[in-house]
Amino acid sequence: MTLPMNTIQKLVGDITDAPFEYVDFAVTDDVGLFVPVSGQCYYAVTPSHTHPAFSFIVSFDDFCQVEVDEKIMRSTPGTFSAFSPDVPHQELPLDIPTRYVAIMVSSSYFNLQLKTYNKKISEQRGNVYESTERIHAALREFMAEYEEKSPGYEVLLQATGQKIVHLIIRQILAVEKMDEKVDFRMAANLAVEFMHKHLEDKITVVELARISRMSSSQFAKVFKEELGTAPIEYLQELRLIRSRRYLRDTNKNATEIALQCGFNSSSYFSRCYQNRFGVSPTEYRKKISMRE
Repeated sequence: MTLPMNTIQKLVGDITDAPFEYVDFAVTDDVGLFVPVSGQCYYAVTPSHTHPAFSFIVSFDDFCQVEVDEKIMRSTPGTFSAFSPDVPHQELPLDIPTRYVAIMVSSSYFNLQLKTYNKKISEQRGNVYESTERIHAALREFMAEYEEKSPGYEVLLQATGQKIVHLIIRQILAVEKMDEKVDFRMAANLAVEFMHKHLEDKITVVELARISRMSSSQFAKVFKEELGTAPIEYLQELRLIRSRRYLRDTNKNATEIALQCGFNSSSYFSRCYQNRFGVSPTEYRKKISMRE
C-alpha cells in the first residue's frame, strides 16, 4: 500500500516511512488510524516524541506502557488514553507486540467538532476514559472502508471519521448516553437474526452474546426481558416452528428436517416435537395428508 506521507505527517509529525514497517493505517485529511500488527512502531518508542494532532490510544491489552510527565502509564483493556497536540510522551520498548489502535485527529478538525458541545476540554496528558463498543465498531468500519475502497468509500470514510471524533468527545465530556433500552432491543434483534440465518448450526449462548456484544450473563438477562423467554428456549421454539412448516410444505423426511432445523438426530427431533405439539412428526404429517 502506498504511504500518503503528506497526510500522515500532518497528523503524526515529521516522519519517514520507516516507522510503518509494523503498522497498518487508514487515513483521511483529518483523521488517521494506526494499528501495530507485528511489532512496535519505531516512532512511538522515540523518547519524548510529540504529534501535531490530538491522539487517542484505544487499548485491547495491558502490555503497552507509555511514559508521560515522568510517569509510567500501563494500558487497560476497554479504555483509551488521550493526548493533546505537542504533549511529549513515549511508548516504552517491549519484546512482545501490543494490541491497540492509535487515533490521530487534526487539531483544527477536533476543535471544530468540539464546538457542537459548547464546552471546553482541558489539556490531555494521557487522561484515561472508558472506551465503548460503538467506538470499536466505528474503528472497524473506518479500517474496512479504507481497505476495500468500494464505490463511495471516500464519503463513508469522512462520515465514519467524524463519528469516531464525536464518540470520543462524548466520552471525554461524559455526555449522557442514549437510552439503554434501545441498545438492548437492537442486541436482541441481532441475536434473533443470527438464529434465523443459522438455524441448522450449533448455536450457543456464548456465541449469541458475542454477536450482541455483551457478556453471556447480561445477554441472557436482556434477551429474556425483551422476548419473554430464555435464548435457548426461543431457539428451540424457532426450530420446532420451522420443522412444522417443512413437514407441511415439503416432502423431506424426518432426518433431513431434523438436520436442517438444528436437531442432531431424528429421534431427538421427534421427542422434542412430541413434547411441544402433542403428536409425533409422522402423526402430524398424516393428519395433514388426510385433510387434503
